[in-house]
Order: sequence, then structure tokens, then C-alpha cells
Amino acid sequence: DGHAAGTNILIEKLHPKAGLHSGNVAPLAMIEGIQNGFDAAIFIGYHAMMGTPRAFMDHTWSSAAVSNVWLNDRKIGETAMNAYLCGQYGIPVLAVSGDQSLAAEAQYFLPGVETAIVKTATSRCSGTCLSLEAAHLEIANKVKAGIENYKNGKAPVMLQAGSPVELKVEFMHSLMAAGALRMPGTTEVDGRTVSYSGKNMQEVFFVFRSMVTLAGI
Repeated sequence: DGHAAGTNILIEKLHPKAGLHSGNVAPLAMIEGIQNGFDAAIFIGYHAMMGTPRAFMDHTWSSAAVSNVWLNDRKIGETAMNAYLCGQYGIPVLAVSGDQSLAAEAQYFLPGVETAIVKTATSRCSGTCLSLEAAHLEIANKVKAGIENYKNGKAPVMLQAGSPVELKVEFMHSLMAAGALRMPGTTEVDGRTVSYSGKNMQEVFFVFRSMVTLAGI
């Protein structure tokens, strides 16, 4: 459970064979546990990156602190961030759910990924939602399709960041960037932007989260 405090999923509603990681702050945040070995990942309830038009609650990790993030000079959101981290562990992403803008973003980074569109955003704070029952059915169908693709050798190509990994973070204002610069190894790009070069995706991910925390001053 990777949203907010990580206490949103009702464990009493889970299938008996399912396990639940809850609470924050978890080391790998929304995808905590992948380091223990899994066949594939499904991203449920994701959002398009900050600045995306007609995207419900568009943000890149932190609505309060982060304007934009680039990985190897490629602007990314939470979908690509987590997909790159999954890729480091050899785990493909088979399906995602969210609004129509998130679906388009996921298809851009992960061509062929199954996308469950459960709401159509008309602005950051408005949209048309499916009924709960219809949303559940749409997610279930797309996840099943993603699993079938995986079984048939048609899973989306895993994102690989390579080495070194270049990270660049643009914060909301200069004081936040000044706070992030307290992270050893970071470099000032401009008044609101800080960069870091790391050896792999996991290192860069941990540094990114530390930068965001330090940006809180």
C-alpha cells in the first residue's frame, strides 16, 4: 500500500493467499517488496506526471515539493520512476490503472502495457468516474490480459536505466532546492533544480527521496 500513510487497503478484504505491506516510510515506497523477487508488477491507482493537462491530481511524487524529474534527461513521473526500479530487479510491469492521461503516459513509457481507465479527468480536480463495480471489473480484466501477455511472452519491455544514472529534480521554489543541496553528491543546476549521478537506479531512487525530504527544510 503506497499511497499517503500506506494504510488504505483493508486487509480483511484480501484473498487468503495475498500478503499486504502497509505503512510508510517503506524503503522502496510504492513497490516495496520487489527486491524479494516477483514475476511481475501491477500498478493500481497511479497518476500522470505534474503539469499534464486533464489529469486527475497530476503530480510527480510530491505535489508540495516537486515540479519535474528527469532520469537520463528523460522527463518522468511516478509510473516510469517505479517501472525503472522494477527493471533493475528484472520485473516487468504488466498493467496499470488510473485516468486516461495516466494510461497514455504509461503506454508512452511501456508500449503494450494493459491500461485500466477507471476515470476520465476533465481537470486536475474533476472528472467522470466509473461505478465501483465497473472499475473493479475493468481492473480485473486488464490485469488478466496483462498476465496472459506475460505467459505468452508478450510482456512490455522492462525499463532499464543503465549505469551511471543521471537524476535531475526541479523543485517548486529555490528554498526547497537549497535544502536538497544538503544531500552529499548533489549539484546545483539552477535556482530550483538539483542533479545527482549514481551507479544504479536504486541508489538514485534513495537519493531522490532524501532530496525531497531535505527540500522540506
